[in-house]
Amino acid sequence: MPKARPVNTALNYALCALVFFIPFPFLFGSYTIVLIILLWLLNADFKGTFSRFAERKMLWVWVAYYVLNAASYFYSENKDNSVFDIGAKISMLVLPFVVGAGMNIDRRHLERLMVFFTASISSIAVFCIIHAVVRCYQEGYVYTPFFFYHRLVDGLDASAVYMALYCMFSISVMLLLPWQHYYTGKQKIVKISFVILQLIFFILLSSRLLILLFFILLVPFYLRKSLKYRSWGVGRILMIGLLFIAVGIGVLGTENPVKKRYNDMFQKDVSVAWLKDYSKVPQDSFNNATLRLMLWRFGIENMNEHKLWLTGAGNGDVTDLQNAKLKQYGFDTDVKDDNKTSEFYNINLHNMFLQVLLMIGLPGLLLYIILSLSPLFALRGMEFRHIFFIFHVSMLFFMFQEAILQTQAGIVYFSVFSMIFWNLKYGIDK
Repeated sequence: MPKARPVNTALNYALCALVFFIPFPFLFGSYTIVLIILLWLLNADFKGTFSRFAERKMLWVWVAYYVLNAASYFYSENKDNSVFDIGAKISMLVLPFVVGAGMNIDRRHLERLMVFFTASISSIAVFCIIHAVVRCYQEGYVYTPFFFYHRLVDGLDASAVYMALYCMFSISVMLLLPWQHYYTGKQKIVKISFVILQLIFFILLSSRLLILLFFILLVPFYLRKSLKYRSWGVGRILMIGLLFIAVGIGVLGTENPVKKRYNDMFQKDVSVAWLKDYSKVPQDSFNNATLRLMLWRFGIENMNEHKLWLTGAGNGDVTDLQNAKLKQYGFDTDVKDDNKTSEFYNINLHNMFLQVLLMIGLPGLLLYIILSLSPLFALRGMEFRHIFFIFHVSMLFFMFQEAILQTQAGIVYFSVFSMIFWNLKYGIDK
């Protein structure tokens, strides 16, 4: 086998760095993407890249989606918002060429990428827990909310729900990837330590949807796979199963902040999402579910009132439309003299499918549906299908409650691992 060129090796490790920086402040990832682009240009394998891109048709969908989103600049009235959105989503244009078609990701490289990712989540978990302990000590309390939900990730750009999304995938990778080059032999101790640490961190992050997915999807899937493919006895698998059940009972069967978040779902009146005037409605009348229902309702009303089904409002005008609709219903969305704003100001729809529909209409929604669902039909025959099944299914559920492509926390994570997936898939199908 010919020795890899130094620039190509540097490009491979730059991708490892990008994966590592996913949960870190967004600036790290942005600079790393610039470095990856520069290394790809220095690598100068343009003929091979574009030849592979021409063969890998699912990468076309990503580029087409980005181009359609960027083209909405021309009919967006708020050009500043449009330019910002186009720049924020540049990963969706660049990574299909650089990672999807411009690199050769083999098994060793994939495992190395996943080692960097799992180490990153573990590093963040340690930082957040120590930070919570320090803040607890400074406040003079034995117990404070610093250990749960958004307070746990104070100081980081990604919110608790995005961090929980990363954490669930990281745990899945460590449990489901058939490791051959890393996390083997004595390194298994490191992997087990990471799993325990991240499981604690994951529960503390208190993401209701992802905790349910973990116990409904990942745990049974892991136990089934262990029984089918590993030489474990039934007793050992039963013991692990009972351990997961005990964790579940501990979360849902005792009084704790995580359980309180589930209880909150049933303690608010759903009718608050359908009121005609919110000027006198306290903000604490909403929970996550009713807030989303209201935002979705406003989005559909904007679609109908402005006849946006075909083209959408443009990527620059969605927040303006939603702000106007919120103000129409009695919310204060004005920017104050001290630049303070309501928490509802510039809020997205918290549903990526509706967000796309309102931004670029039905053609854009069709592209996004293909982009998000097609991997589930491409898993057959892949050795690593188990981890990517967890990745794509969790992302699909997450898209219904978060507008993932309206924040770097979602854009980079979704784009990077999707391109790694398609690189592997098309490499298999040669």
